[in-house]
Amino acid sequence: MLEMTPRPGADRLSWIVPASAAAILALLAVGVAAGEEARNPPLRLLDPSGIALLLAGTLPVAVSRRWPRAAYLVAMISIGIYQALGYTIDSPYFLGVMFTAYAAAAPDKRRQSALLASLTIPIYSVGALLRGRPEMALPLPVLTFAAFVAGQITSELRAASARREARARADDQLRMLTEERLRIARELHDVISHSIATIGVQAGVAAYVLDEHPEQTREALLAIKAISRDAMRDLAGMLRVLRQSEDADSRQPAPGLERLPELLEGARRSGVNVGLQVDGPASRLTPATDLAAYRVVQEALTNVIRHAPGASAEVHLRYAADLVQIEVIDDGGGQSNGSASSVPGTGHGLSGLHERAVALGGTLEAGPLLSGGFRVSMCLPTGTGS
Repeated sequence: MLEMTPRPGADRLSWIVPASAAAILALLAVGVAAGEEARNPPLRLLDPSGIALLLAGTLPVAVSRRWPRAAYLVAMISIGIYQALGYTIDSPYFLGVMFTAYAAAAPDKRRQSALLASLTIPIYSVGALLRGRPEMALPLPVLTFAAFVAGQITSELRAASARREARARADDQLRMLTEERLRIARELHDVISHSIATIGVQAGVAAYVLDEHPEQTREALLAIKAISRDAMRDLAGMLRVLRQSEDADSRQPAPGLERLPELLEGARRSGVNVGLQVDGPASRLTPATDLAAYRVVQEALTNVIRHAPGASAEVHLRYAADLVQIEVIDDGGGQSNGSASSVPGTGHGLSGLHERAVALGGTLEAGPLLSGGFRVSMCLPTGTGS
């Protein structure tokens, strides 16, 4: 699964909000303090040192995301000194401490947050005692502690949400991996079962006619050679996909209906008299639909080769506006001789085709006919919107 990456420039712009907040808090603290000083002269006039302390108590908000604890400690100590020196307190001079305290709370680190919050008690108590106003020792620690509590709750909720999202992504990756494994298993079954069944029939024919009709033996062996070559080609293409080869020229496309004549010819070489009928103009299919259409014909003919050697079969392709139906019907046939014994299968072919059909929004019907023989029919949406 691909991970989300921030947009280019997102990191460069992330400082704007905290920097703007720090600038606003600094202007409020200094501006309001200057205005209140004119109306109610404090113990000490607001001089450059006082302004510097106010700035040191508010501007760390700009870096509170990157260095939260350092920003909090600088802001807290600066405001503690500001208060202890007797500058006016009739202004929002403490907001920088609250903002940095909120940012300093860390998820799952309650003890650290409580320790940082408790540091305000001795610092502000000293400032209040130096000013001779002990009642000032409590409000700021209480406000700072409340900011820490709010920040702690928020950070832990965010961390819990991030863990849930991580678990959901892991579950999605596992589900996708499982689906991919099932898809590969189906592909391997379709390729190998068809090839092995055909090879088994041809080998039986070769063994049966070896002594009396050696020319037919040669034909059977050539058919085995061709089928083996095709199977190796398909398997090699699947392995290249699994290895995610970067050589695009070496990749073989997944089989589709364009390879249907080749598939039918292989079935004919295995003794199945198979015909093809196409109704309607051919529609453009998605790769998944094209592959599923090919596989249903391959599986149906493989079953004929295994269980009804010598049978005749007919493949019908019916194209509609947004649907394609693939139907394979055989007449049951019968064994023409004792050589072509049926080849046992795994029983997973039709169930795999049913899963393909459902995954693509289609249907699959398969079953014996009253007149003998077997019918497999898959109906799929073309998936191209045409």
